[in-house]
Amino acid sequence: MRLQLIRSWSARRRRLLFVVAASVFVVAAILAFPAVADDLDAHWPALIAVLVVGSVATQLLAAVEFSIAATATPDAAAPTFGRALRVTIAGSMANLLPVPGSLAVRTGALATSGARLGSAVRASAALGFVWVGTALAVAGLLAAASGRAVAGALVGTAGLVITVASAAVLVRPLARARRRAVSMSAVGIEGAMFLLGSTRLFLVFGALGFSMSFPDGAALAVSNVLATATGIFPGGLGLREVLAAGIGELVGVTAAVALVGTAVDTVGRLGTLAFMSIGLALVPPPTDQ
Repeated sequence: MRLQLIRSWSARRRRLLFVVAASVFVVAAILAFPAVADDLDAHWPALIAVLVVGSVATQLLAAVEFSIAATATPDAAAPTFGRALRVTIAGSMANLLPVPGSLAVRTGALATSGARLGSAVRASAALGFVWVGTALAVAGLLAAASGRAVAGALVGTAGLVITVASAAVLVRPLARARRRAVSMSAVGIEGAMFLLGSTRLFLVFGALGFSMSFPDGAALAVSNVLATATGIFPGGLGLREVLAAGIGELVGVTAAVALVGTAVDTVGRLGTLAFMSIGLALVPPPTDQ
Protein backbone atom coordinates (compact mmCIF):
# COMPACT_ATOMS: atom_id res chain seq x y z
CA MET A 1 0.00 0.00 0.00
CA ARG A 2 2.80 2.39 0.94
CA LEU A 3 4.66 1.58 -2.29
CA GLN A 4 1.52 2.31 -4.31
CA LEU A 5 1.16 5.68 -2.57
CA ILE A 6 4.79 6.53 -3.31
CA ARG A 7 4.39 5.63 -6.97
CA SER A 8 1.16 7.58 -7.19
CA TRP A 9 2.80 10.65 -5.64
CA SER A 10 5.81 10.27 -7.94
CA ALA A 11 3.55 10.11 -10.98
CA ARG A 12 1.60 13.17 -9.84
CA ARG A 13 4.82 15.06 -9.18
CA ARG A 14 6.16 14.23 -12.66
CA ARG A 15 2.94 15.41 -14.28
CA LEU A 16 2.91 18.58 -12.18
CA LEU A 17 6.51 19.47 -13.00
CA PHE A 18 5.91 18.82 -16.68
CA VAL A 19 2.88 21.13 -16.62
CA VAL A 20 4.88 23.79 -14.75
CA ALA A 21 7.82 23.52 -17.18
CA ALA A 22 5.57 23.64 -20.25
CA SER A 23 3.66 26.59 -18.79
CA VAL A 24 6.86 28.54 -18.11
CA PHE A 25 8.03 27.80 -21.65
CA VAL A 26 4.77 28.86 -23.33
CA VAL A 27 4.15 31.94 -21.19
CA ALA A 28 7.75 33.18 -21.54
CA ALA A 29 7.69 32.71 -25.31
CA ILE A 30 4.32 34.48 -25.65
CA LEU A 31 5.48 37.42 -23.56
CA ALA A 32 8.77 37.75 -25.45
CA PHE A 33 7.42 37.40 -28.99
CA PRO A 34 5.82 40.88 -29.35
CA ALA A 35 9.17 42.50 -28.53
CA VAL A 36 10.89 40.76 -31.46
CA ALA A 37 8.05 40.55 -33.99
CA ASP A 38 9.21 43.58 -35.97
CA ASP A 39 12.77 42.21 -36.28
CA LEU A 40 11.73 38.66 -37.10
CA ASP A 41 12.57 37.69 -40.70
CA ALA A 42 12.51 33.91 -40.75
CA HIS A 43 13.97 31.94 -43.65
CA TRP A 44 11.93 28.79 -43.12
CA PRO A 45 13.78 26.28 -45.38
CA ALA A 46 17.11 27.23 -43.81
CA LEU A 47 15.63 27.17 -40.31
CA ILE A 48 14.10 23.72 -40.73
CA ALA A 49 17.29 22.35 -42.28
CA VAL A 50 19.44 23.68 -39.42
CA LEU A 51 17.11 22.31 -36.77
CA VAL A 52 16.81 18.86 -38.31
CA VAL A 53 20.43 18.37 -39.35
CA GLY A 54 21.78 19.88 -36.13
CA SER A 55 19.52 17.78 -33.92
CA VAL A 56 20.30 14.55 -35.76
CA ALA A 57 24.04 15.28 -35.61
CA THR A 58 23.73 15.90 -31.88
CA GLN A 59 22.24 12.45 -31.34
CA LEU A 60 24.97 10.85 -33.44
CA LEU A 61 27.66 12.50 -31.32
CA ALA A 62 25.77 11.49 -28.18
CA ALA A 63 25.98 7.87 -29.35
CA VAL A 64 29.76 8.21 -29.53
CA GLU A 65 29.66 9.74 -26.06
CA PHE A 66 27.82 6.69 -24.71
CA SER A 67 30.44 4.42 -26.26
CA ILE A 68 33.11 6.36 -24.38
CA ALA A 69 31.14 5.90 -21.16
CA ALA A 70 31.13 2.14 -21.81
CA THR A 71 34.89 2.23 -22.42
CA ALA A 72 35.40 3.96 -19.08
CA THR A 73 33.21 1.44 -17.23
CA PRO A 74 34.93 -1.77 -16.11
CA ASP A 75 33.24 -4.99 -17.26
CA ALA A 76 30.84 -3.18 -19.62
CA ALA A 77 30.65 -4.65 -23.09
CA ALA A 78 31.38 -2.23 -25.92
CA PRO A 79 28.07 -1.35 -27.61
CA THR A 80 27.49 -1.35 -31.34
CA PHE A 81 26.80 2.09 -32.76
CA GLY A 82 23.17 1.12 -33.36
CA ARG A 83 22.67 0.19 -29.74
CA ALA A 84 24.47 3.32 -28.56
CA LEU A 85 22.19 5.45 -30.74
CA ARG A 86 19.08 3.77 -29.37
CA VAL A 87 20.25 4.34 -25.81
CA THR A 88 21.01 8.02 -26.37
CA ILE A 89 17.68 8.72 -28.08
CA ALA A 90 15.82 6.89 -25.31
CA GLY A 91 17.82 8.87 -22.75
CA SER A 92 17.02 12.17 -24.44
CA MET A 93 13.32 11.33 -24.42
CA ALA A 94 13.58 10.25 -20.77
CA ASN A 95 14.97 13.70 -19.97
CA LEU A 96 11.44 15.01 -20.50
CA LEU A 97 10.70 13.51 -17.10
CA PRO A 98 11.54 15.68 -14.05
CA VAL A 99 14.41 13.35 -13.19
CA PRO A 100 17.88 12.89 -14.70
CA GLY A 101 16.31 10.58 -17.29
CA SER A 102 19.32 10.30 -19.58
CA LEU A 103 21.53 9.36 -16.62
CA ALA A 104 19.07 6.66 -15.56
CA VAL A 105 18.75 5.20 -19.07
CA ARG A 106 22.48 5.20 -19.74
CA THR A 107 23.27 3.74 -16.33
CA GLY A 108 20.73 0.98 -16.88
CA ALA A 109 22.12 0.22 -20.32
CA LEU A 110 25.67 -0.05 -18.96
CA ALA A 111 24.48 -2.26 -16.11
CA THR A 112 22.69 -4.64 -18.47
CA SER A 113 25.87 -4.92 -20.54
CA GLY A 114 27.79 -6.33 -17.58
CA ALA A 115 28.94 -3.29 -15.58
CA ARG A 116 28.43 -2.94 -11.85
CA LEU A 117 25.73 -0.39 -11.03
CA GLY A 118 28.08 1.82 -9.04
CA SER A 119 30.61 1.92 -11.87
CA ALA A 120 27.88 2.70 -14.39
CA VAL A 121 26.57 5.59 -12.29
CA ARG A 122 30.09 6.96 -11.79
CA ALA A 123 30.96 6.88 -15.50
CA SER A 124 27.66 8.40 -16.65
CA ALA A 125 27.69 11.16 -14.02
CA ALA A 126 31.37 11.97 -14.52
CA LEU A 127 30.91 12.26 -18.28
CA GLY A 128 27.98 14.61 -17.67
CA PHE A 129 30.19 16.86 -15.56
CA VAL A 130 32.88 16.76 -18.26
CA TRP A 131 30.19 18.12 -20.61
CA VAL A 132 29.38 20.96 -18.21
CA GLY A 133 33.02 21.81 -17.60
CA THR A 134 33.97 21.68 -21.27
CA ALA A 135 31.03 23.88 -22.21
CA LEU A 136 32.07 26.52 -19.68
CA ALA A 137 35.71 26.30 -20.73
CA VAL A 138 34.94 26.72 -24.43
CA ALA A 139 32.40 29.49 -23.82
CA GLY A 140 34.89 31.28 -21.58
CA LEU A 141 37.64 31.01 -24.16
CA LEU A 142 35.38 32.40 -26.89
CA ALA A 143 34.22 35.21 -24.59
CA ALA A 144 37.83 36.15 -23.81
CA ALA A 145 38.73 36.09 -27.50
CA SER A 146 35.81 38.42 -28.27
CA GLY A 147 36.99 41.06 -25.80
CA ARG A 148 35.40 39.98 -22.51
CA ALA A 149 38.72 39.03 -20.96
CA VAL A 150 37.79 39.05 -17.26
CA ALA A 151 34.44 37.28 -17.57
CA GLY A 152 35.88 34.82 -20.07
CA ALA A 153 38.83 34.02 -17.83
CA LEU A 154 36.62 33.41 -14.81
CA VAL A 155 34.14 31.19 -16.67
CA GLY A 156 36.87 29.39 -18.58
CA THR A 157 38.92 28.68 -15.45
CA ALA A 158 35.90 27.31 -13.62
CA GLY A 159 35.11 25.12 -16.61
CA LEU A 160 38.70 23.87 -16.84
CA VAL A 161 38.72 22.88 -13.16
CA ILE A 162 35.41 21.02 -13.52
CA THR A 163 36.62 19.29 -16.68
CA VAL A 164 39.92 18.08 -15.21
CA ALA A 165 38.34 16.88 -11.97
CA SER A 166 35.48 15.09 -13.76
CA ALA A 167 37.79 13.46 -16.31
CA ALA A 168 39.97 12.18 -13.46
CA VAL A 169 36.94 10.56 -11.83
CA LEU A 170 35.86 9.11 -15.18
CA VAL A 171 39.12 7.27 -15.88
CA ARG A 172 40.11 6.42 -12.31
CA PRO A 173 39.22 2.67 -12.55
CA LEU A 174 41.13 2.22 -15.80
CA ALA A 175 44.70 1.05 -16.24
CA ARG A 176 47.13 3.94 -16.23
CA ALA A 177 48.10 3.35 -19.86
CA ARG A 178 44.51 3.88 -21.02
CA ARG A 179 43.60 6.89 -18.91
CA ARG A 180 45.00 9.62 -21.14
CA ALA A 181 43.37 8.29 -24.31
CA VAL A 182 39.95 7.87 -22.70
CA SER A 183 40.05 11.25 -20.94
CA MET A 184 41.11 13.02 -24.14
CA SER A 185 38.34 11.24 -26.05
CA ALA A 186 35.81 12.33 -23.42
CA VAL A 187 36.91 15.97 -23.50
CA GLY A 188 37.03 15.91 -27.30
CA ILE A 189 33.52 14.53 -27.77
CA GLU A 190 32.02 16.87 -25.16
CA GLY A 191 33.76 19.83 -26.76
CA ALA A 192 32.46 18.76 -30.17
CA MET A 193 28.93 18.41 -28.80
CA PHE A 194 29.01 21.87 -27.26
CA LEU A 195 30.44 23.47 -30.40
CA LEU A 196 27.77 21.70 -32.46
CA GLY A 197 25.05 22.99 -30.13
CA SER A 198 26.53 26.49 -30.29
CA THR A 199 26.72 26.38 -34.08
CA ARG A 200 23.14 25.12 -34.36
CA LEU A 201 21.88 27.89 -32.10
CA PHE A 202 23.93 30.53 -33.91
CA LEU A 203 22.49 29.41 -37.25
CA VAL A 204 18.96 29.26 -35.84
CA PHE A 205 19.22 32.90 -34.77
CA GLY A 206 20.54 33.80 -38.21
CA ALA A 207 17.70 31.94 -39.94
CA LEU A 208 15.24 33.87 -37.77
CA GLY A 209 16.77 37.15 -38.93
CA PHE A 210 18.55 37.96 -35.66
CA SER A 211 22.17 39.06 -35.78
CA MET A 212 24.71 37.95 -33.19
CA SER A 213 28.32 36.81 -32.95
CA PHE A 214 29.33 33.18 -32.59
CA PRO A 215 30.76 33.75 -29.07
CA ASP A 216 27.36 35.16 -28.05
CA GLY A 217 25.69 32.06 -29.53
CA ALA A 218 28.06 29.88 -27.49
CA ALA A 219 27.23 31.81 -24.35
CA LEU A 220 23.51 31.24 -24.96
CA ALA A 221 24.19 27.54 -25.63
CA VAL A 222 25.48 27.25 -22.07
CA SER A 223 21.86 27.68 -20.96
CA ASN A 224 21.01 24.30 -22.49
CA VAL A 225 23.90 22.61 -20.69
CA LEU A 226 23.01 24.09 -17.31
CA ALA A 227 19.26 23.54 -17.66
CA THR A 228 19.71 19.91 -18.72
CA ALA A 229 22.28 19.24 -16.00
CA THR A 230 19.90 20.32 -13.24
CA GLY A 231 17.60 17.37 -13.98
CA ILE A 232 14.65 19.20 -12.42
CA PHE A 233 12.58 20.68 -15.23
CA PRO A 234 11.80 18.09 -17.90
CA GLY A 235 14.57 18.33 -20.50
CA GLY A 236 15.39 21.78 -19.13
CA LEU A 237 12.14 23.00 -20.70
CA GLY A 238 11.34 26.54 -19.62
CA LEU A 239 14.44 26.80 -17.46
CA ARG A 240 16.68 26.85 -20.52
CA GLU A 241 14.79 29.78 -22.03
CA VAL A 242 14.82 31.76 -18.79
CA LEU A 243 18.56 31.17 -18.36
CA ALA A 244 19.16 32.17 -21.99
CA ALA A 245 17.29 35.42 -21.42
CA GLY A 246 19.51 36.21 -18.43
CA ILE A 247 22.72 35.25 -20.21
CA GLY A 248 21.62 37.24 -23.25
CA GLU A 249 21.38 40.42 -21.22
CA LEU A 250 24.92 39.80 -19.93
CA VAL A 251 26.43 39.44 -23.42
CA GLY A 252 24.45 42.16 -25.16
CA VAL A 253 21.62 40.14 -26.68
CA THR A 254 18.18 41.33 -25.57
CA ALA A 255 16.33 38.94 -23.30
CA ALA A 256 13.40 38.69 -25.72
CA VAL A 257 15.59 37.76 -28.69
CA ALA A 258 17.55 35.22 -26.63
CA LEU A 259 14.36 33.67 -25.29
CA VAL A 260 12.52 33.41 -28.61
CA GLY A 261 15.56 32.01 -30.43
CA THR A 262 16.23 29.31 -27.84
CA ALA A 263 12.52 28.48 -27.71
CA VAL A 264 12.48 27.86 -31.46
CA ASP A 265 15.61 25.73 -31.12
CA THR A 266 13.96 23.72 -28.32
CA VAL A 267 10.83 23.06 -30.37
CA GLY A 268 12.87 21.96 -33.38
CA ARG A 269 15.14 19.75 -31.29
CA LEU A 270 12.28 18.01 -29.50
CA GLY A 271 10.32 17.60 -32.73
CA THR A 272 13.26 15.99 -34.51
CA LEU A 273 13.91 13.78 -31.49
CA ALA A 274 10.29 12.62 -31.51
CA PHE A 275 10.53 11.58 -35.17
CA MET A 276 13.81 9.77 -34.51
CA SER A 277 12.20 7.93 -31.61
CA ILE A 278 9.26 6.86 -33.77
CA GLY A 279 11.65 5.69 -36.48
CA LEU A 280 13.67 3.56 -34.08
CA ALA A 281 10.50 2.15 -32.54
CA LEU A 282 9.37 0.99 -35.98
CA VAL A 283 12.70 -0.68 -36.72
CA PRO A 284 13.39 -3.65 -34.41
CA PRO A 285 16.92 -3.78 -32.99
CA PRO A 286 19.31 -6.40 -34.36
CA THR A 287 19.51 -9.57 -32.31
CA ASP A 288 23.10 -8.78 -31.26
CA GLN A 289 21.93 -5.62 -29.48
